[in-house]
Amino acid sequence: NMNEGILDTLLNHGANINERNGYDDTVLHAAVRVNFVYGVKTCLTKDVKVNEINCDGETPLHLAKSKEMCEILLDSGALLEARDSFGFTPFLVAVQCNVRTVNILLQRGAEVNVRDNRGGTAFHYVGNNLETLRTILDYGGEVNIKDNEGNTPLHIFIDLQLNSEFIELLLERQADVNIKNNAGFAPLHLAVLKDQTSVIE
Repeated sequence: NMNEGILDTLLNHGANINERNGYDDTVLHAAVRVNFVYGVKTCLTKDVKVNEINCDGETPLHLAKSKEMCEILLDSGALLEARDSFGFTPFLVAVQCNVRTVNILLQRGAEVNVRDNRGGTAFHYVGNNLETLRTILDYGGEVNIKDNEGNTPLHIFIDLQLNSEFIELLLERQADVNIKNNAGFAPLHLAVLKDQTSVIE
């Protein structure tokens, strides 16, 4: 691989592996971003710190986009619950970016009901991904967890006008249809406001 050869050559000629770029990314961050496994392993054998943060407070694990990358970083001491500037853990970032690392992070013990700085949970970021929602629930995602505005996942999904499969899955998992948010709205109120006939039925 050409990149492997270039990396080795630069390091053999005294390139500083602890150098940072304009975003304050370490070489390890940069290698993780592009899923360059050899580069990541090289950094780790040269004792680059695995939990260094960039200008957004992200550790390399926040940037991992593959199961293999997560495993390499976690096996080298990456912190599962490290928080970036927004209070996102690697798990919340994975849910948000719809990446294939949600399962491995949960298998390795990521906190499924973690909240970001604004009180948002994985349910806020699951978007239109039913499979990820099911995974979150299977790993103990609290079906009636409230955010800072008192909204439960049911409130959130009705507000986002996600299709009824999402609502049905929450109801199957015992979502409470009568919980009111801080503004005094129950999910049914929101469904009427949004004119969501299928949800109302």
